[in-house]
Amino acid sequence: QNRLPSASKGVTSPPKKGFLPQVGDRIRIPKLGNTAEVIGPVTSDGELVVRLGLMKVTVQLAEIESLSGEKAEPIMVKAKPVAPPPPEPKPVEVRTSQNTIDIRGQRVADAEVILENAIASARGPLWIIHGHGTGKLRHGVQVFLTSHPNVERFEFAEQYDGGSWRNLALLPKLRFLRH
Repeated sequence: QNRLPSASKGVTSPPKKGFLPQVGDRIRIPKLGNTAEVIGPVTSDGELVVRLGLMKVTVQLAEIESLSGEKAEPIMVKAKPVAPPPPEPKPVEVRTSQNTIDIRGQRVADAEVILENAIASARGPLWIIHGHGTGKLRHGVQVFLTSHPNVERFEFAEQYDGGSWRNLALLPKLRFLRH
């Protein structure tokens, strides 16, 4: 009649904390109800590799305890620096007949009126074809665009899109937001 006293039946002591498994230690995995051997050091993420029978298994420290019932000591994981989100890609600027104005052969004063009307109705970038000529029209267009309050910036078009005989005027996006 080797029985335990009935008072201790089903009563367990609270698990002790402070156990840090080392390579070669035997541990218990209560969730699986098995014991395993530690075969790798604890990582900075609080994981370790154990041999469970013939398998190698990665387990969290919170999932294991020592054979004597000590819970594993949690590792303070340093917060990884959060990389800033990548910038939103710039919208593709596509030249169409609706956003392109051709002022070749115009006088600067006449071209300014055409440009003013085009900028007032534009909904994005505006391609301005002024041609080569003497350069007076190009200069007049650039002076006009520089002083216009609705033009954010302007630049020559890409070489494949006309280069120095075209300007690309970029209008601010805020102007087109609806209230």
